[in-house]
Amino acid sequence: MGRDDMKNNPIHLWFDETGFPWERTRREWIRLCGLKRDAEDSTDKWIECEYSLGLEGWTQPLQTDVYDGLPMNTPATLFGSFISLGDDAAENIGYVQQTLSRFLGVAPITTGDDGTLRCRWAFGPASVELQAYYLPMKRYFHPPAEGHACRIEIDTGWRPSLTPQERIWLDSFIPLAKLPFRPEVTLASFDNAPVDPDEMQFVRDPTEPGVSRVFGSIGLSADKAALLFCSSLWGPGWFYIVPMTKVRRFFVERLVPARGGGGSTLFVQCKPDATTRGSMSLKICEAPGPDDLNALAEQIAGALQRPFELGEYHSDC
Repeated sequence: MGRDDMKNNPIHLWFDETGFPWERTRREWIRLCGLKRDAEDSTDKWIECEYSLGLEGWTQPLQTDVYDGLPMNTPATLFGSFISLGDDAAENIGYVQQTLSRFLGVAPITTGDDGTLRCRWAFGPASVELQAYYLPMKRYFHPPAEGHACRIEIDTGWRPSLTPQERIWLDSFIPLAKLPFRPEVTLASFDNAPVDPDEMQFVRDPTEPGVSRVFGSIGLSADKAALLFCSSLWGPGWFYIVPMTKVRRFFVERLVPARGGGGSTLFVQCKPDATTRGSMSLKICEAPGPDDLNALAEQIAGALQRPFELGEYHSDC
């Protein structure tokens, strides 16, 4: 789903029609709605958003979590709450499914082996998922939901666009090394990948013009000010732009076969922006053997004049 298609994303049109400000930053949400805190756990924080999204029966407002490491200057993307019109799980999820079908189209309700009822819509990186349980549920969110309410989880699919400086970096990209991509992984498969909120400061929209020049490689901008790569993972990948001032070191995690088949993962450890603390490790690529990425890590780290470390062997449990 390209950038033009995203303008007509049914989930985003649903937000717009019902007045939900889905591109509001966390800092703006906190300024307007305040920040809730758990009385017994000071690290447990969240925002409550009073928006109905065209639905009735909310047992509590929409919520999005806030925790150390999340950038405050980007939109919150993950929201959730519960809806209940009574004590019947099937009726609750059925009501939400029928109402949202008017906005998003028809999606079936399925029943899992454990009796969980589910329904899901996905358009590009945005998704809405419903869950209802026949057994009373007394967990999740603040306060814990009880009874047979329908749980609704929303991923807005928001992804940052390139800044003017990042556009210059992308247009001047110079590859340093090839990354091991499986044949079935294509740049188009990145279109539907939602972004981990923790990594939002370094991930950019893969539908931006010119990203294809980066796909399959890792390299630098011509001025050597930024590291660019598309992650080569077994699942959906992401397009990263990391200023070199944020790049600390490279690390290879090495697993020998045990219950699992083993393998290796190459990480770049980064310094987050000023609103977060500590460090952040971004996955660059994976390989089936525990030592398959050793030479690649040494090559990249040497070219960038950064340290690298080969992790101790651990069993793939």
